[in-house]
Amino acid sequence: MARGKRLSDDERAMIVNAYKFFLKGRQEDGRVAGRTRELVHQCLGTPTSTVALIWRAYKTREGVATSEAQVAEERRGRPRSYEDIA
Repeated sequence: MARGKRLSDDERAMIVNAYKFFLKGRQEDGRVAGRTRELVHQCLGTPTSTVALIWRAYKTREGVATSEAQVAEERRGRPRSYEDIA
């Protein structure tokens, strides 16, 4: 990959999906422990530092998305009226 090149959403998705694939394999088989970034690098040719940055950004957004979903779930139902609060 070219240095300083911005990644498209598809390229980011490929990195995340490859990371998930190798992470799942690592959990099933302990032989590849700690090599997930290197395996993604070998598979896609993306630098390991880029893989780490994309994965970290994905994990932080994933945590935000789940907390937003929990808040939305709590807000479902009939809207509160003033009498319900007081």
